[in-house]
Amino acid sequence: MPQCDWHASVCPADLSVTSRPQCDWQTSVYDLETSSGPYKLDLGNVLYAPLAFYDAPHQRHLVWGYLKELRTLPPPPSQCNKFVSSGCLSMPRALYLRAGKLHQVPIPELSLLRSGSAWRCPTGFSLSPEQPLAVPAGSEGGVDGQQLDVELVLRPPTSGSSSTRTVLLLDSWRPAGKGAAALVFDWASHRLSVVFDAHQHLEKWRDPNSELTAPKFAGLLGHAHHTLSGGVHTLNDEDGAEFNSYVDPEVPPVPDMNPAVPDWIRMRREEAGGVLDMQPGESLQLRLFIDASAVEIFTGTGQALCTRVYRGVANPNNASNDKPSLGTNLQLMAVGGACEVERFDVHKCNMAWLRGAKDAPLAPPINPEALAQWKAAGKASL
Repeated sequence: MPQCDWHASVCPADLSVTSRPQCDWQTSVYDLETSSGPYKLDLGNVLYAPLAFYDAPHQRHLVWGYLKELRTLPPPPSQCNKFVSSGCLSMPRALYLRAGKLHQVPIPELSLLRSGSAWRCPTGFSLSPEQPLAVPAGSEGGVDGQQLDVELVLRPPTSGSSSTRTVLLLDSWRPAGKGAAALVFDWASHRLSVVFDAHQHLEKWRDPNSELTAPKFAGLLGHAHHTLSGGVHTLNDEDGAEFNSYVDPEVPPVPDMNPAVPDWIRMRREEAGGVLDMQPGESLQLRLFIDASAVEIFTGTGQALCTRVYRGVANPNNASNDKPSLGTNLQLMAVGGACEVERFDVHKCNMAWLRGAKDAPLAPPINPEALAQWKAAGKASL
């Protein structure tokens, strides 16, 4: 290994160790006692098992990981279309060392996924508590979709208020607004936080003087364990609605995880967020990638936050004359004081898979007898 001052190691959870340890490569000694850290690689609550490697053609270090679920799932290896985003990977991010700190940025190739359909807020828009800003739907000159690339730059408040926050509301299509989330930035503390089930916890983000901590999220139940017999089973989703799920009878039940494993490694934490390394008077810069329930946020400070937001699925059948198109359900608002929007761009994205349906990933093998049972029950497909 070449001689250098800085080394970064990533553990299976979401921590990184960026350090200047005493290293002796002749004896393979790596003295963590002389290093600094550990530091969080991600401020969210779903990034798991990140993989780091060197991209030699582009001379950059890359990392990505799994985005774990924050809701109860059908027991593996159950197959059902409702949870197809479970276990997806994060966006690849490039790692750099700037001013002695780890700096993470989304790779520029991700901009190639933009479809050309976009909405841009006028520069210099004054965002006040009395004037929130909703992204208009496509029929109104805006954009529709659940796969989005969002760029947001906000100038700090000029009112001098010590209790000013800016909120990006990721509203929900589910009944009673369940699953909506508020991405809240507190200008005094520079803390960026996610408030889950935002409509059920208005006091957490509508009150500029409230303590910015995440409420208990009932959906944080992690992965269900496979205890069902093979065949078709009727289960309930997070809204209580029934759906059918298939369990391969040839796959034995998986025993529960070792009870000695601490809860944090099961990713059952109820909070997503942290303090950004910003200077007083500095603008807030965010780039968000939203792909159904997966939400990844990159900040101008080189920090990142990944989480899950279960907003449901936009249903074209719900469109009416009053609401002819589906939009994005994104709304920007100020709490406690005004700020200026320097940039707010929302791009609709295409899928990344470019090889065509013939080469698309295939589902696991299905037991023929169980499949026949499924079809006999009147289910056309899985």
